[in-house]
Amino acid sequence: MKKKNILSLLALLIPVVTGCSSGTGDHYPDPKGVATQDLEAHHIEGTLHDVNVSESSIKFIENGETDYTLIYPKNNGKAQKTALFIADHIQRATKAYLQIKEYDEGTYDSSMKIICLDVEEILDSENISFPDRELGESAYQIETKGNAVFINCKSNYGFIYAAQSFLKHTIGYQRYSKDIVVYEKDGATLPNMHILEESDFTYRIASNFMDIDTTFEMGFLIPSEAIYMKGFVNNYHSSCLYLPADVYYESHPLWYMSPVNTSPYQQNANQICYTAHGDEEEYQALVNELFERIKICLDTDKEVSTFSFTIMDNNNMCMCPSCVEASAKYGAESGSIVVFMNKVDDLVQNYLQEIADATNTPKRVVNLSFFAYNRAEAPCAHKDSTGKFVPNSEDVVCHPNVIPFLAPINADYVDSFYHEENRTLQETFEGWQALSKNMHLWIYETNFTAYMYPFNSYSTVIETYRYCVDKGVDLIYNEGQHNQPAITAFGRFKDYLDSVSQFNVNLDYMTIVDDFFKNYFREADEPMRKMIFEIQEHMAYLRQKYPSDVGGGIYQIIAQSRFWPKKILDDWVELCNEALTRIDVYKNSDSALYNILRKNIILESLFPRYALCEFHSGKMTTDEFKSTLDALEADCRTLNVKNYNEGNSIYDRFAGWR
Repeated sequence: MKKKNILSLLALLIPVVTGCSSGTGDHYPDPKGVATQDLEAHHIEGTLHDVNVSESSIKFIENGETDYTLIYPKNNGKAQKTALFIADHIQRATKAYLQIKEYDEGTYDSSMKIICLDVEEILDSENISFPDRELGESAYQIETKGNAVFINCKSNYGFIYAAQSFLKHTIGYQRYSKDIVVYEKDGATLPNMHILEESDFTYRIASNFMDIDTTFEMGFLIPSEAIYMKGFVNNYHSSCLYLPADVYYESHPLWYMSPVNTSPYQQNANQICYTAHGDEEEYQALVNELFERIKICLDTDKEVSTFSFTIMDNNNMCMCPSCVEASAKYGAESGSIVVFMNKVDDLVQNYLQEIADATNTPKRVVNLSFFAYNRAEAPCAHKDSTGKFVPNSEDVVCHPNVIPFLAPINADYVDSFYHEENRTLQETFEGWQALSKNMHLWIYETNFTAYMYPFNSYSTVIETYRYCVDKGVDLIYNEGQHNQPAITAFGRFKDYLDSVSQFNVNLDYMTIVDDFFKNYFREADEPMRKMIFEIQEHMAYLRQKYPSDVGGGIYQIIAQSRFWPKKILDDWVELCNEALTRIDVYKNSDSALYNILRKNIILESLFPRYALCEFHSGKMTTDEFKSTLDALEADCRTLNVKNYNEGNSIYDRFAGWR
């Protein structure tokens, strides 16, 4: 097969490219028909996506101008950010300047041409309200009435979804990545919109590394918007940050696991003792001190509604006699954690009620979450005679505002959670459901030993999301390459897949594939689609041929020469070369778009080129290997690829190969 070298990507300042969508809407079928179709399709009933939109004659944009003003509520930073987001994309798509204005009392009348973004006084005057039904914090409502559009949000968490929806129906907006945004309508008219929706997951945290603006525009939260993170505490693995051993150990040694590393204090090598070694006075002091620390957070951040007190990132648990006794009593090591969290929650909820009573305001909703992870993953529940999970004790039933944060690190992530391979996980879910109405979930979508290689959860993750919605999960974090600025092996496709399918888990996988590839790769759609399908097929074959070595785990050693023959890697490089040829149509007519598409394609070429260097350098001459490695390293630097696994620099690896 004739080979054509992929040249190193030049360092370019690349703006966001916008424009009308290209492509016919046709999709290229999977070459072998395996592992890419949404075969099981466990569609979830009861989700809320009530969208009724029809065309109208209401003029919105004419000759690059608009008479409309967007009004947003005072003293609400998230509302202002959302208003700016809407106005920015209206201007990019139509060149029209949409005025945005903070609401002043008494300045509205029903004849005005406005887009009202959640201004309570205006919504009340127009009788715009949510229906009498239970809604999540992400719910939003859009109503066209006369010449005006009224947007009603259940909370700040609904703003981005309302904004995305408004832009989608007025200018055909869709963001596919940091650099690719599409507008498919000219915005000439405002459609009639009667929409009531909420995200299937209320709280969605971006999986892979992503800048803050792109995170927001793709509908994700940054971690600190979902879980408290300021000052002395992180979102996750927070217990020894709330109560650091170097501060408390000398006066309260019973608060820490036995044995404890005391010199120096190794925060990440220890855990809290959730029974205080059976000392009642020290136990109550532990509960009280954590409450005081949380109270500081409550008083300084009025918006974040979840505080995590989660075990540190190791497989330790306290083995003092009191903890061993509690584990035996409740049937799992998580029991003492639940009992402890319930006691802290009593203090938190009483404090919030006192504030509500003193200020004559609704009681603030605040949740406490704890990790069901590693040795604390198993729930304190068992099957009764009917096969239904029930609590081992009423003591370990979570209070309404105490939420397990399940992190099943040993699950199979290539198969969906419905699959028989995940039967143990299914029972873990069902056990925790017997203890809690709500669930937070931390799952995984990469191989942490091999960042440069594919992780074949592309077509199954949407089924996993359906499973999780069905089990009452309202916060989800599907951890990917959190410390990798640029991701090869179609990681950016996973970002988009997460963006749309976590909002609506009943979407069809192949429809998402079609939508992404025709917009993210444009004329290079066909070869890039062929490449991802062949990757999926090859990894499904590897799993079948080497079942003990290639599974769905996140630490399996997938980087082995026997798994990646030179011929198939060469074929994938050639598909990327073909894709580069296909975008030549933009080289002179639209250089900005050309450079972005070129970057997108070269990003996907990194995986097979890296594997060729890792496993097949012996089939190259010294000069060929040096040239290949030089080009690969140059592209990694230009694209900002930093790591070849979770903890190691790719440039150290390149230096070793040299």
